Amino acid sequence: MGDRCWANITMGGPLKKKHIAEFLRYCNDQEEINAAASLSEEGLLVKVANKESIEVQGYDVNWGEFEDLEQFCHKNGLTYYKTHGAGMDYGEEEVHYDGATNKSSCASMIDSEAYLTHSAITNWMKTLEAAPKDLNEMTRHVNDEGGLGKYCKACMDAGTVVNPLTHIQQDLEARKVPTEVPPLTLVD
Repeated sequence: MGDRCWANITMGGPLKKKHIAEFLRYCNDQEEINAAASLSEEGLLVKVANKESIEVQGYDVNWGEFEDLEQFCHKNGLTYYKTHGAGMDYGEEEVHYDGATNKSSCASMIDSEAYLTHSAITNWMKTLEAAPKDLNEMTRHVNDEGGLGKYCKACMDAGTVVNPLTHIQQDLEARKVPTEVPPLTLVD
């Protein structure tokens, strides 16, 4: 048993009717999910009729991962959006998997806000012209007139000076994870 936390997963998209029992088994896996509520076939059909997605919540989920359920979604082309809390060795996270395109997005979170890690900022600094040597030097320049805009090649080429925090904010905006999940539909 690993570190455990709360987790929530919302799933949708086309589900083959022959996979309903298997899907329900993973949605109700008490060992993996540790949730009091369960989803019956009747409840699933009501959600499909109401054009809703399926949501599973667990309060004591191993590493915040619904391993079997997520693998089922990948294997069967279902879209999902998952969030989980922080454990002893990891932070909050949100993940979106698009079952139609097999594309995944992920963001680390602090108090439900996306953040850039030290390594992400360091990697961004590598793209700068005449880059500061380290994060400490970057911090010293942030408050100087012109900030680090003078280091950014794109800014220099455009003849503009932009505070590096603007670039970091733009990167955070680009990292936002989609939250949309289509309703679950049943197909033959």
